[in-house]
Amino acid sequence: MFSLQPITSRIAQRFAGKRFDRDAETVEIDPAGRVARAPALFLPDELDRVAGHHPGVSAHDDLERLLHTDRVEPATTARIVRDVMIADGTLMRRAGIEVLRDGPKRKVLRGSMPVIAEAMLCTDWVIERYFGHWVADGWSREQLAIDRGLVPGVFDPALFAHGAQYRPLLELAAVSLADTLVRRLWLVDDRGYNPARMERFRRVRARLRRAVSGGGPQRVFIRRGGRAAGRHLLNEVDVIDTLATRGFTIIAPEEMTAQAVATALRDTRLVIGVEGSALSHANAILGDGACVFAIQSPTSFNSVHRLATADAGLRFAFSVGDAREGEAFTMPIERLSRAIDMVEETLR
Repeated sequence: MFSLQPITSRIAQRFAGKRFDRDAETVEIDPAGRVARAPALFLPDELDRVAGHHPGVSAHDDLERLLHTDRVEPATTARIVRDVMIADGTLMRRAGIEVLRDGPKRKVLRGSMPVIAEAMLCTDWVIERYFGHWVADGWSREQLAIDRGLVPGVFDPALFAHGAQYRPLLELAAVSLADTLVRRLWLVDDRGYNPARMERFRRVRARLRRAVSGGGPQRVFIRRGGRAAGRHLLNEVDVIDTLATRGFTIIAPEEMTAQAVATALRDTRLVIGVEGSALSHANAILGDGACVFAIQSPTSFNSVHRLATADAGLRFAFSVGDAREGEAFTMPIERLSRAIDMVEETLR
């Protein structure tokens, strides 16, 4: 058996002007809601050093999510589309396609394809690319599917290096929808950090905290791994030496199992690291009121962790480095030390 769906779906979308979600049913799952958040912690002149924001994020939106303390977050909604063939990170129907993962695409699908009556797709374009969004967005989405009695579907349950290791600790057993036909597929827009989404994420976090023992260090610096792209901290060695003298433990998640990372961070009160997905390990496990401190690139500033930490019941702090060539930057030790002093005084 074989299917020409990859070709016919593209033809329908390109030449017939059809949309993938044409005739989709739209439902509201969780209502919009007002959320109050503790202010971000930073020295008075930090924002003056920001010269550019993360690609695809406007300065206005980046600063608004950083500086607000109270706002209404949008509802969680879903499009329900029928008869969706899923293969190669692509959703295909007669009406068109929706590509969620880069990579090779087959023109013809061969062999029999399992059929699932109903499932919720718990991934999207961003989750497929960034471990941090899998933690912040994927976990709560999979919990939503479980709560509604739907199959929690993903492309690859072991997408990231720590993905398969975290799943048994989280009690999240997602189902691979690769090469599958789904009769009713729920496509969720869960980007608003509304109260219901926050509650789901905190339930998953609570299971992780119960699954690992405590007793780890109070202060931790997380090193970015060799697979991290951009935002190269040129004086990382100096930063590490300084933090070590202040009692920080240095960890490299890339060299550890998920359980070892979670155990090291479970009782930590202050985690520092260069802004990026590695900090999401802290968002996943720290106890209420602990703080995630992002060392920020001045040319690629990104406040996404402000919402992720608030979602987890944590505080967020940052300090902005000094630009060097390209995306490389340095973090002046004296300024970093002043910022840490301010954060630790606030956390007392």
